[in-house]
Amino acid sequence: MPEAMRLVREELGDNAIIVANQRSDDGGGVRVTAAVDEPENYPPFGSEHETEPPDILDELANALDRHGVPGALTERLLHAAAPLAEKLLRAASALEVDPPVMTMAAALDRVFDFNPLPDSGQHPPLMLVGPPGSGKTVSVAKLAVAAVLANRPVNVISTDTIRAGGVSQLGAFTRIMDIDLDTALDPLGLREYLDEIAARNQEALTLIDTAGINPYNADEREELRQYVKAAACDIILVLAAGCDSEEAGEMARLFAEIGATRLLVTRLDAAQRLGSILVAADAGPLQFCSSSITARVADGLAVLNPVSLARLLIPEFTPVSRVIERPTAMAS
Repeated sequence: MPEAMRLVREELGDNAIIVANQRSDDGGGVRVTAAVDEPENYPPFGSEHETEPPDILDELANALDRHGVPGALTERLLHAAAPLAEKLLRAASALEVDPPVMTMAAALDRVFDFNPLPDSGQHPPLMLVGPPGSGKTVSVAKLAVAAVLANRPVNVISTDTIRAGGVSQLGAFTRIMDIDLDTALDPLGLREYLDEIAARNQEALTLIDTAGINPYNADEREELRQYVKAAACDIILVLAAGCDSEEAGEMARLFAEIGATRLLVTRLDAAQRLGSILVAADAGPLQFCSSSITARVADGLAVLNPVSLARLLIPEFTPVSRVIERPTAMAS
């Protein structure tokens, strides 16, 4: 990224920003989308001094309204988009991206953080947490499949010993992939498993599936907190798209207090309105990392970056084949 930033600024000047980056399908490089960032001294959106093309900003406002994004968050996104709209309008055709999509991507990049899951090297274990039925177990299976396809060692641990069939569901996936599934009955057991894995000194991906909890129940939050303390890992909140925005925001805030730092969005194939995931990321605050389009494990996870999220929010400007991109997940 430092080298990419240097090249971008040589071409566009010191005010240039990287709007999005995406690994190429063949693994041969990274596509970087850049734009020129202007100082944030612009007048309030809608003022008489506004010079940005109002049609693009109107498209963004209409799209955000259709997704049920609250007014305050919509206003922040429009303010973020306004200074760049005119320049992006001129650049969109050269970049083969429709102006509303590119402008939305720039706004999302300025308001939210995006942090894809690591795909190589040593890093802390990944613990997936969330409310019941959000798709944690399937997401763990998808990440494990991606690691296996990349010929990378993977360890899978489940702490979901309360829900009927919780361990057996994940066990069905791991057996197919010839992966051992460890079951931790308590935080101490989880710590012991992780110490054993660390002693082997592998550059392996370690995934921890947890039981779904009611985030409004203090006892359940505290139990999850103990597992988090024992694991010393990266906490990923798994949240299904399409739920109530206020509910999603409150749940994201509570899980962030426990330690969640990133948001993995599921059930995008069964949701028409995505305002809740924007509210959740804003309320945490949480970094967008990945998305699950379908419940099929073989489909994997897709990296969620500003451009791919903008295409989901404004699909009418993008062919469906580009909205639902080929999953890149952890096997790149």
